[in-house]
Order: sequence, then structure tokens, then C-alpha cells
Amino acid sequence: MHKRSILSLPTGLLFLLPAGVFIFAFIILPLFWIAAVSFTNRTLTGRTARDPEFVGFENYLRLFDPDTFLRAGEFGASLLVTAQFVFFSAILGQAVLGLVLAWFFYGRRGPLQGTVQTLAILAWIMPDVVVAFAWFAFLNDESGTLNQILSSLGLGKPDWLLDLPLQSVILFNIWRGTAFS
Repeated sequence: MHKRSILSLPTGLLFLLPAGVFIFAFIILPLFWIAAVSFTNRTLTGRTARDPEFVGFENYLRLFDPDTFLRAGEFGASLLVTAQFVFFSAILGQAVLGLVLAWFFYGRRGPLQGTVQTLAILAWIMPDVVVAFAWFAFLNDESGTLNQILSSLGLGKPDWLLDLPLQSVILFNIWRGTAFS
């Protein structure tokens, strides 16, 4: 007599069912909902929030309008800022710096290697709230550590968070993610 295995196809499908329901409910269904809504004039408030109208490709034509595409606040400008962030932060910063550090310290022993590894891992595992306050204090325009150093060298005191926000975020992200890379 042939005994049926507990790991049969119906049992396997039964185990996959909850994951399939969650994937359908939280990924597939919202994807189709967003696609459908993108062809309407639905807003968050007002008349069109309750009763949206079909507008066809009007939203997409407005989104990719060559006259406004790169204007501040439009999709093209956001896409450009995102590309700059990814290129300078993730590719040049984290990946290259992480690879250089790993290559430089590979197979070496000593206090410098241990110190750099410890600092890199600390930057990665520190709680987000602590990191946010530390970077805010570091980049503060009045009494921040970076501006104190720059002003003692006669290089001025820029307001990093208002005048150079993208560069500040890129610098922070490189510092935070290099250990992971």
C-alpha cells in the first residue's frame, strides 16, 4: 500500500494560500486600483473625491508635458533629483566607498582596521532617532560641529539643511549605508 506524503501538492498549496492572499490584497489589487484611478480626475477632497470622472490619458499628457516637465515640483524635476541622489549616494558613495574600505582592510590587522570597522558598523546599527539628532547637531548652521570646523578654517558657515539639502542628505546616506555595502 502506497502511503501519501504530508508534503503533497495540495498541502503545499494550502501552506502558500495565506501568502498568496496577502500578495493579492496588498500588491496586486492596489496596483490595478492605482492604474484605474490614474485615468480619472480623483482628488483627496472635494466633489471629485466622491465622484471622479474618466479623463483618459489627460493626467499622463500633463505629467509628461515638455513645457513643464523639468519645472520645480513637477515629475521631471523629482526624477532628476532622485537620479542624482541614487548616483551620488548609492553608487558613488556607498558602493564605491564600501568596496574601497573592504578592499583596503582585507586581510589586515591592527588598531586602524578595528577602529574603522567599529565606526562603520556603529553608523549602520545606531538607532534612527539618535542618528537624526546627531546629524542635526552636526549640520546646525549656528553651532553645528561642521560649521565650527569650517569657520575656524575661515571657510564660512553655510546653512547645510536649507542651502544644500540634497548634498546634506547624500552625505548622511553615504555615512549611514557604507557599512552595509
